[in-house]
Amino acid sequence: MRLDNHTQEVNDVSGISHHLRQAAMLAVLIAIVGVGAASAMAARGAASAAKPFELVFNGAYDFDVDGGIWLAGAFTSKEPFCESGSAVDMDIGVRRFVCADGSGSITIAAPFGGGAGDWRIVEATGQYAELRGRGTSWEETLGEDPWFGPFRSTYQGLVDADAVAPTIGLAAKASKVKGKKGIYTIRADLDIRDNIEGNSVAYKVIVTRENGAGPWLASKSGEAIGDISLELRVRRTNEPVRALRVRTIAVDPVGNESTLDVRVKLPR
Repeated sequence: MRLDNHTQEVNDVSGISHHLRQAAMLAVLIAIVGVGAASAMAARGAASAAKPFELVFNGAYDFDVDGGIWLAGAFTSKEPFCESGSAVDMDIGVRRFVCADGSGSITIAAPFGGGAGDWRIVEATGQYAELRGRGTSWEETLGEDPWFGPFRSTYQGLVDADAVAPTIGLAAKASKVKGKKGIYTIRADLDIRDNIEGNSVAYKVIVTRENGAGPWLASKSGEAIGDISLELRVRRTNEPVRALRVRTIAVDPVGNESTLDVRVKLPR
């Protein structure tokens, strides 16, 4: 996952994110933004060179002589990835698929424990180093033992040789709502762009307390190419609050993600 995270502190806040090439393998991904079904992504990714992707892994868990648990099995796939290889669990819900021909690997984050859900490529190596993608996955139990028996995991979606996250430009300002004590309007002017011209970028704008604690005070989401203006209305809590945090998360069609935080002071 590609994350950009910068914070500025002014009344009228302006900022722009930069690409960050650090893979984040999280056991549970941030409620991430715009991760949809493969069919929806196919339409969204039409402007890019994204290609259909499928990987099928047949495996099972086994015990070694010391009582440790290890993953056994093999996967099959096709271009733009390799034809076959093995897998290893890197963390809860994070699995690395290593090509048998030594050409490289991809690491996929997906729901843990079976069932259907969303996946994304969070890291890749070798000749697939720039490969990123996302889609839907599901797991089937092939035997009677749901924990250590054989199973099949299937991953379908879109991938592309694109490891560049979208850029986010943001100017935000808070104003009082006349006649309504403790109510504010947050005006957010966004400029969201992907490195591939014409790609639509999914975004989510979240307003929280300055330290990010507690529930969201307001949020809006959608898709954009270029400039967009939003208004979010928030109510100040009973505790003294002088500023809020506005976080924007942007995700391109193959799952590259940028995040930009700004601090917005509340007028007295």
